[in-house]
Amino acid sequence: MRLDVIDNHRSRFVPVAPGWRQRKMRFAVKRYQTKKNKDENPTVLSLTKTGLKVKTDLAFGKSTENYIGHQIVERGQFVFTPRDFDATPILCGVADTPGCISNLYIVFDVSAQIDARFLEYYFWGLKHGFEFFEKLSFGMRYSFNRMQFENIPLLYPDLSTQRQIADFLDRETARIDLLIEKKQRLVALVGEQRSAAISSAVTVGLADGADLVPTNSQYLPHVPATWRVWRLKHLAEIRGGLTLGRTIPDDVETTLTPYMRVANVQAGWLDLGDVAEIPVTKLEKQRYRLQGGDVLMNEGGDNDKLGRGAVWKSEIETCVHQNHVFAVRPHDIRYSDWISLATNARYARDFFFLHSNQSTNLASISKTNLARFPVAVPPFDEMRTTLNALRLRAGKLDRITEKTSVSIDRLKEYRSALITAAVTGQIDVATYARSGTPDSHLDTIQEEMGA
Repeated sequence: MRLDVIDNHRSRFVPVAPGWRQRKMRFAVKRYQTKKNKDENPTVLSLTKTGLKVKTDLAFGKSTENYIGHQIVERGQFVFTPRDFDATPILCGVADTPGCISNLYIVFDVSAQIDARFLEYYFWGLKHGFEFFEKLSFGMRYSFNRMQFENIPLLYPDLSTQRQIADFLDRETARIDLLIEKKQRLVALVGEQRSAAISSAVTVGLADGADLVPTNSQYLPHVPATWRVWRLKHLAEIRGGLTLGRTIPDDVETTLTPYMRVANVQAGWLDLGDVAEIPVTKLEKQRYRLQGGDVLMNEGGDNDKLGRGAVWKSEIETCVHQNHVFAVRPHDIRYSDWISLATNARYARDFFFLHSNQSTNLASISKTNLARFPVAVPPFDEMRTTLNALRLRAGKLDRITEKTSVSIDRLKEYRSALITAAVTGQIDVATYARSGTPDSHLDTIQEEMGA
């Protein structure tokens, strides 16, 4: 038997086990929810990538009255939506806690012939297995309705097998999730070690027992005796960027030019995977063109993005920067890497936060305040030695992070493939676990990654 999935471009077939049935999704629905919330202080639910959760961040400027009229969600009911504006084609989950949720979602009791946990895994399996929800071209994301939901193909075995599959996936995904969590903690720990190494290097150096002397800076209270604390304005020229959305006269010639924006400037490196372009005039190109050795620093964004810097190494021949990214041009570009490291030290996070203008979920720092940023500068030879030693140490930590991150990706891929195989009957879960295959797969991933 094959599951026949038809879109406007082609028909796709997925092999399934004998004895499984194919119906439409309406078969899984016993009753749609019709009750509306009347409570002024309800438990508000939200669909996430890991299922249905209680929403805690309700401070959106909304009063509690905004949730009056939302759908009631009762314990055990199923919630579904294809809408997610973060590149995830569907979200779904079974309610463990009663509450209310947006009327944009479909809420229903699952029929007696379908296990709710199996149905949840079924949607995840289809999503990852052949991207059904990404390939349907009837506009689910913006105009999805109940009729379209009811016409989604449903493939299922008998109820006992559904529960067996759900139990198997509960066990196996929990094991995989635990491994992923441990590796994510390792990545976070390595990141903290890297941050600590940078912070130590640019504040007191890497040598043990250095003779420290007091300074007048609250952010750099003690530095090695041979170092000197400078304000950023004494080390570099701080240049504002090009304003987007400005008006250019029709008779002025422009050329489409790449530009750096906040998303490109990461902590210590530049993400050039997605570089946007903007029309610029000849004078603008001369004024805002980046030069090798410029330290790009974010003027605004989330607090974790504020002020973080990276060195421009002329990766693109002609490139400008927008007004939310400062180009800090050192008087001596041999100090570019040192200044960039200083912007990513822990004391810099404190400085940028305390000198920023805060608004809802966003922050910005002015050119005047950025000019006051203190940088502790060692003698040149000591700086060069410190930079070389730090590169070696950071390189080792980066390799651990990269290897562990690859391992996490492999585990996620295996998790998705396992769900797809189970909910389409490609594996017999009763014999699959006893065969030791899951353990073998996990061991192989561990050995291949060496993590």
